[in-house]
Amino acid sequence: MPMLQRCLAVVDAGLCLFIFFPLAIFHWRGTWQLQDIYFLPGNLVDSSWISLAIGANLGLVELLTQPYLGGAIHQEHKVLYFIYSRLHLYIHGWAVMSFWRGVWNLLDLYLTEGWINSLIILIICQIISFVTRTTRTNVGIPVSIMLDTDPDLLEPDTVFKISPEDSIRYMLDCLFTQFIIIFSSICIWRGIWNIFDTFLLPSHHFMSDVISLLIGAGLVALMFILQPPLAWISEKLEARSALHKLIYEDFIFFIATWANLLLWRGAWDLCIEYMLPDPEVGSWVCHWIGTVGMMSLQVFNNVGLNGIERDGQYQGGEGIFPVYYLRIYLQDKIQTTFKVYKKLGIKSQDDTVPMLGTNGIQDSGCLDNGQEKTYTVDNQPESCVDPDPAVDKEDNIKEQCTHDSNLPNNTLNGKVTPGEISQSSNSQRNVNHDPLIINYVVGSIHDFETSPRDQKSETVS
Repeated sequence: MPMLQRCLAVVDAGLCLFIFFPLAIFHWRGTWQLQDIYFLPGNLVDSSWISLAIGANLGLVELLTQPYLGGAIHQEHKVLYFIYSRLHLYIHGWAVMSFWRGVWNLLDLYLTEGWINSLIILIICQIISFVTRTTRTNVGIPVSIMLDTDPDLLEPDTVFKISPEDSIRYMLDCLFTQFIIIFSSICIWRGIWNIFDTFLLPSHHFMSDVISLLIGAGLVALMFILQPPLAWISEKLEARSALHKLIYEDFIFFIATWANLLLWRGAWDLCIEYMLPDPEVGSWVCHWIGTVGMMSLQVFNNVGLNGIERDGQYQGGEGIFPVYYLRIYLQDKIQTTFKVYKKLGIKSQDDTVPMLGTNGIQDSGCLDNGQEKTYTVDNQPESCVDPDPAVDKEDNIKEQCTHDSNLPNNTLNGKVTPGEISQSSNSQRNVNHDPLIINYVVGSIHDFETSPRDQKSETVS
């Protein structure tokens, strides 16, 4: 992995942990408390039922209407698309928060907050996650993020990715997603949260929250550090057995969920108690700080749990909580820089510019059957040297590595579609292949493996 990519990976992890995550806490705390204040504040039971009704119905209506609204508004109409997509995200955020608040409060009110019933429900819902292969859905920010520039932003996010053209099965898919998968995720978070409330210094709330925050932040940071070896193990297991890989990744996401809950619990409680503790002022201020901040940084999509994705669908170790932010936004810029460097004969910091080829592609000995080889302007393989000294060096470079037209040009206007710049021999989906990409920013061809979100229109039987 080149040094620049390592640095960007560290920066991306830091942004998730210290910028995006606090903004998400602000938004959740503000939106949740605004419902406490304005939804029948003197009657928690009825207030919670109102939240549940709003969240469940609004979320279901969004899933059912998204195929038609999203198809009518295209990204070519930039202003209209931006306004509608951000309004959709904001309304979706309220729907998510209302559903969570309603389910969480009603479970506490009718089943109490005792750890025994929380543990029983947690076990049942965790089994549901394992069986339906949606364990990774329980992990949210900062362990994983999604950008608002995703070209599939307005596509419905369901479990089985049934095509809307099959109306009956699509409706069943929406119902299953809303009332089984999302409901199970809420129960898992509530169960873990109540267990920590019961056993982690229950009589010392401040110390309990601080310890929870510190342990959670440490575990999440450790998982970021261990991402490369964990992904390498997943890739090796994939070569041996898909089942072994699935069990391994489910275990990793199980641990990540508990670590994430420690972090969220500590930050949430401390925010409510010490960050503008006045309920009305604090809720409004936190709501708008979180909303404006996350929308400005193009990460408001993370107010939910980062979409409904199936365990084991990612190839080449990509399923181990990849966090890409600057590495997406800066990709075009750094690729352009290296093209300039090559034309000027300037070497990179390690005197090489790593390149990647796809399987079966050879370019005059510069690349060999998809294996990574180093390339420099001043020290080229013999078969790549221009026999005519009079030929301009720029022309020589273009002849050797003609790939500019194949690189995606939508990085700044939208998320780089993983299928545009990656391929995997084990992929279960059709993707677009580019014959060549610069391996300085992206590091590995697996870094941008196609995700299930990129194939929402695919019908899964």
